[in-house]
Formats: sequence, C-alpha cells, structure tokens
Amino acid sequence: MKKNIINLVKYYAEKDDASFRNEVYEIAREFDESGDYQLAEYIMYLISNTNTFVPQMSEKESVFTENTFKLLS
Repeated sequence: MKKNIINLVKYYAEKDDASFRNEVYEIAREFDESGDYQLAEYIMYLISNTNTFVPQMSEKESVFTENTFKLLS
C-alpha cells in the first residue's frame, strides 16, 4: 500500500492522469479483495466523476468483477 501512495503522489505531481487513475483502481481493488467493499465503492465513486453515489448497506458482495479489472488494465 505504501508503494501505491507514493505512486499516487508521483503521478499527481507529473500530471499523469492515466497512471494516477490506474493506481486508484489498483488501490480500490485491494480494498475490495480485503473485504472493505464500501471503501472500494467510495474510491471508485470519487474517481468516476459522477454525482450518483448513495451510501448503502454492504451485502458482502464484491462490486468488482474480473472483467472490470480486465477492462481497466
């Protein structure tokens, strides 16, 4: 996780939006895999530029699928 944070700062400073977003997706995926689904959803909301986020109770279901990450890679 430390590496991810360093990369975020680096990509932000370099104005490398694509790499910054990819790092954010990686962080969200790590949270999702560790069971912190709501935090993963919130991170994805923050990066998505949409105004439709509504907090909901977790159903212990992952918001991500393998296909989602394949598309992001």
